[in-house]
Amino acid sequence: MDGAGPDVAGITFDTGNVLARGEDPVAAARRVAPYVHSTHIKDTILFFNESGLVHQPRPCGEGILDWEAILSILGKYSPDLNLTLEDHKRLMPIEIYSSEWIATHPDLTVVELASLVHLARLSEDKIHKGIILDTESYEIIPWEDQMFTRMDISLNYLQGIIRSKNFSNNS
Repeated sequence: MDGAGPDVAGITFDTGNVLARGEDPVAAARRVAPYVHSTHIKDTILFFNESGLVHQPRPCGEGILDWEAILSILGKYSPDLNLTLEDHKRLMPIEIYSSEWIATHPDLTVVELASLVHLARLSEDKIHKGIILDTESYEIIPWEDQMFTRMDISLNYLQGIIRSKNFSNNS
């Protein structure tokens, strides 16, 4: 598959999965944008624990992803790209303190790892300032009690960015 271009290869870009693999979502979007044929869009916060970081999904706009940058990058290559909202509740560890975890990510750079640490710091600042609910309080609310509200928040937030960037006449 070496040398295959976007005319023969494509991917689904999942903003949550790139974080879980230690990638900066904006840098990942830059790397894969020409190949993106579909998406799984979700926002998240990151926070520190004893094994490194934890990823907690939040509605788009309530997390720490730079949606204007990500959508601008993806929109440059595919202005009519379908954005599929994916939402769930789950705490996902990102074991950046584990040599075993690091060994399974040979392409992880210091710059991208530093970006994750920075995003965790931004998340914790939002919690400490009361901008967003703390992780424990947020997690105990059943997803079923929030699912429609979470999807509406994400949809409205992303539609606002899409309209402001004028990606498509169909937005």
